[in-house]
Amino acid sequence: MKRRLCMSDEEHAAYVRANHIVAGSHKVKDPCADCLQAFSIEMREAGLCDGRPGGMPGRRPASSPTLMQQWREASRRYRQRHREVAA
Repeated sequence: MKRRLCMSDEEHAAYVRANHIVAGSHKVKDPCADCLQAFSIEMREAGLCDGRPGGMPGRRPASSPTLMQQWREASRRYRQRHREVAA
């Protein structure tokens, strides 16, 4: 697991140890997956961010407007299907 600029060596080592304790699919390959957008903005302003919050570098953050629209549309289709089945 790559150490990110926002983490000291000690923080990175602790993160790696904690990640090994986590079960199965909850393990992450990049510490940025656990990063909050506000923290990322602060670190970016300080020149200490080399990733993307909520995901791997180069991917959209988990809270992107496009993703939210997709979730809303999927939820709307799901509710519509269940209304049709109930009718």
